[in-house]
Amino acid sequence: MNAQGISICRGQWRRYGPPTDWGLSLNRFHLIAIAAFGLMVSTSASAQAPDQAALDVERSAALAAFLQAGIGVVGLIGLGFTVFYARKAWVAARETNVAQSRAWLSVICQLSKPERGTTQHGVNGIYFNVICPTKNHGRSPATSVSFHAEIALMGSNCPNMEARMTEYCDAIRKRADQEAEAIFPDAADQLSHMVFLPQPDIDAAIANADFKMISPIVYGCVNYKSPSTAGVKQTRFAYSVCTVGANGEARVLMPAEADWLQKPIVLVGPGKIVAD
Repeated sequence: MNAQGISICRGQWRRYGPPTDWGLSLNRFHLIAIAAFGLMVSTSASAQAPDQAALDVERSAALAAFLQAGIGVVGLIGLGFTVFYARKAWVAARETNVAQSRAWLSVICQLSKPERGTTQHGVNGIYFNVICPTKNHGRSPATSVSFHAEIALMGSNCPNMEARMTEYCDAIRKRADQEAEAIFPDAADQLSHMVFLPQPDIDAAIANADFKMISPIVYGCVNYKSPSTAGVKQTRFAYSVCTVGANGEARVLMPAEADWLQKPIVLVGPGKIVAD
């Protein structure tokens, strides 16, 4: 090879350079780009990490606050139930104590022998004396004790014995403001009240009836007060009035018979007794 050829080859060499330098430059570029991308990713991750941690802390705090509020609500509900049942138990205990310490009056009523008579208004009829032995079974004295009774015929004007008793005793309770006698614990007293059955009522009841009979009822109440309770208390009663047959059986009254008042006339039990 001559000198000129060598010179040309060297010039080409200098112009283009060895092929291996291009490969090395490309590899270096790739490495730098990869390193820069990794740095960017690392920087981004480093920037996001505090934000995520703060978010997690906020979520944990919110959850803790929610749980604490829920526990508080449950506690309030439990306290409410505790107060409710405690008050209910206190009321029940108080009512039990009042019921055990107050006065309680019982009555057992009977009729005296009937007597014919005339009222001050000139109405003929039959008088009965309703006699009621009364006992105080409570632990307090019964004060302002008063006894009230009435007689009526069952029929269109008095279809129901219990309803008639209730109506009469409710009216008596409203005007029970007078002072009367007292019955002490375990003591008994005999109370009585005269009732009157008008003869015109008897005549009207049997006038158009095929079966000449009547069904009287006697009803009334004992009014009283107790130191441990408010208001007027009552023991109410209602009985049917019958006669007694030859064999001791209860029979209706037959006013058409001449001797009907000479037969035993009694209150038939068990009567209706109501105590409040």
